[in-house]
Amino acid sequence: MEERSSPKPSNPLAQQALIAHKNGELGKASTLYLKSIAQEDANDKGVLLNLGVVSKALRNDGLAEKCYKTVLKSDPSNLNACINLSSLCVKGYRYQEGKEYSLRGLENNNQSHQCLYNLGVSLAGLGDLEEAAINLKKSIRAKPDFTPAYMAMTTIYCTDKKYELAKQILQNGIKVNPESADIHETYAYFFRDYMQDLSSAIVYLKKALALNPKNHMYQAEINRLSYMIDDA
Repeated sequence: MEERSSPKPSNPLAQQALIAHKNGELGKASTLYLKSIAQEDANDKGVLLNLGVVSKALRNDGLAEKCYKTVLKSDPSNLNACINLSSLCVKGYRYQEGKEYSLRGLENNNQSHQCLYNLGVSLAGLGDLEEAAINLKKSIRAKPDFTPAYMAMTTIYCTDKKYELAKQILQNGIKVNPESADIHETYAYFFRDYMQDLSSAIVYLKKALALNPKNHMYQAEINRLSYMIDDA
């Protein structure tokens, strides 16, 4: 959840930071948000949430986490903070914490597709694949074009060797989000790794490449798989 929040209008440094943030000047925005916290209002939720977003973008996850936790001290069910904290925990393989923050966010909004997704991934990481699948399906129902949920469901089905279900979920994902290079890539690797169908893998890698020409790894893998087919 990366949208910008609104700082208090009476906080001039925060307003300057917000302008820099909107203009993509993330380093400048970070500096101004930090000055705002130090000089104006250390508890401005808008500033803290925005600094968290900027810090994540600048790969300073530690500062981002600190910002979101500070927000939760004054607003224990803040959905934005819960989503971002659960995402950071999932990224760091801290699945128990990810589960807890996801559940906290769902108390605020039980239809939050991001909290449902993070809960599903956390449960999968904790070994509860059945409950993980339930929550990932809820995430898809809440936002049918949310590609990461389809990809996570694929991983669960493949782990359980339910390959036909994995194939179905990927086909559904492509149907609702045909412009996603990521889901075409996932389908390609499904064919490569689980079906041993290199020709189909190449077909979907080519589709992924057409959608994201800047990803040179697609072409490299197409070349590698083509060589394997020719050499067979």
